[in-house]
Amino acid sequence: MNKVIVDGKVAVLYSPGYGAGWFSWHNVEELIYDPEVVKLVEKMGETNSKWREADKRGDVAAVHSLQKYYYALTHKIVEYTEKNYDAYAGGADQLSIAWLPVGTKFRITEYDGSEGLEYEEEQEWMVA
Repeated sequence: MNKVIVDGKVAVLYSPGYGAGWFSWHNVEELIYDPEVVKLVEKMGETNSKWREADKRGDVAAVHSLQKYYYALTHKIVEYTEKNYDAYAGGADQLSIAWLPVGTKFRITEYDGSEGLEYEEEQEWMVA
């Protein structure tokens, strides 16, 4: 399985916003690591930061342009996902990256479409 690893940390994709989840709606493990989607989400993050800065400056034209680019990136993720995985790409517009140390045991939790990460070492398990 292809993964993006930087400085000993793995990029894990999840969708923390309410509505449609990312992994929880398709359960395709490869899609939480896919390098192409990670690259697009990183661009979305950069674009979002520029959008917020333009909004603070009151630059309406820049805000509009950056919004269009942000949603074009989202559309690319949806097209890529549907083409390469035949999977529903809900939550693509709210994707985030968690950088986890290689070997971290985790699972993606979901409530009403909002996904989060739960780590094995933070859980107390009952034993029968």
